[in-house]
Amino acid sequence: TGLWMVGGIATALYARERTGRGQQIDLALMDGQFSLLGFQGAGYLLTGKIPARYGNAHPMLTPYATFAAADGWINVAVVTPGQWEAFCAVIEHPELADDPRFRTNPDRVAHRAELDAVIEPIFRTRPRDEWLQRLTALDIPAGAVRNVAEALESPQCAAREMVIELEHPTLGVMRQVGLPLKFSDTPGAPSGPPPLHGGQTDQVLAELCGLTPETLADLKKRHIIKG
Repeated sequence: TGLWMVGGIATALYARERTGRGQQIDLALMDGQFSLLGFQGAGYLLTGKIPARYGNAHPMLTPYATFAAADGWINVAVVTPGQWEAFCAVIEHPELADDPRFRTNPDRVAHRAELDAVIEPIFRTRPRDEWLQRLTALDIPAGAVRNVAEALESPQCAAREMVIELEHPTLGVMRQVGLPLKFSDTPGAPSGPPPLHGGQTDQVLAELCGLTPETLADLKKRHIIKG
């Protein structure tokens, strides 16, 4: 809902710039949740069928899911007929491509449980990275399911500057998650760590209340404030 509101505010500001008129934005929490239903919601509205739970699998495509490898998990997305044939070659079962149960995607969706029973044990026989190499070599979309450490230490995370270092007065150098927005003309980044308790008392009282250094010193002397 917060993300929708950001977009709504930006749109309303743009409309005001064009028309000179402001407007009220009406956004409910539940409406934001409805918008996340995606093709599950669209599927029900078009067919009247209540979507089933497929876990990490795609309800309309298969194999398009998360599979357990020998040492981790991997996402695989087979969409086109060519990718299906290549997938069968990768798992070293080319006969599956011509199996009447699995020849087309509608066939595979209709026999999802039977297909999963065949390919799930196969994925467990090799390490995750080996499957990634095999699949991507034949242009089959695939990706590793990373844990938090793998994600934050990945080259892509470093390239996007999504882990930054800040100097903390008591903890030393702290690594923190960076900002996802990158502005070309007005780049920004955290200027420092969160302040300690009372660490910005002088700054706040001086800037917002107009207190002089002498007044601040007197307040500290009388133990009215700490700094």
